[in-house]
Amino acid sequence: MEIPSKNLLEWAVAALSLALIGAILCFLAVDALATPAGAARIAAQVEAPIEHAGQLRLPVKVRNTSDQPVEQVIVAVTVEQLGAPPLETELTIAQLARGGTAEGEIIIPPGSGPAQARVLSYQIP
Repeated sequence: MEIPSKNLLEWAVAALSLALIGAILCFLAVDALATPAGAARIAAQVEAPIEHAGQLRLPVKVRNTSDQPVEQVIVAVTVEQLGAPPLETELTIAQLARGGTAEGEIIIPPGSGPAQARVLSYQIP
């Protein structure tokens, strides 16, 4: 049985295919090693209230400063009330890209005091 010899074009296609497969494997290995396995860094910040259509809206900005995306971010917002217990509510953000920012608003009663926001939980996909 005689082994057929390959011409130059077949060798070039084989070398190019091998190089592409090697490049893809290297890219996947570098990406897997570079992605941090630790916790994401999510920060929530309350901005100045905005009056709109007779309602007082409190903007909340959530920032992901880590190198991994997160989803189902739950932010607790506590607003101090004069002469009443604090108002506590939650804001949920479905997805937040790595290095991304999302904004939401809650409606608060007039005459409310200072507000604080903190991240309760999130999931890493």
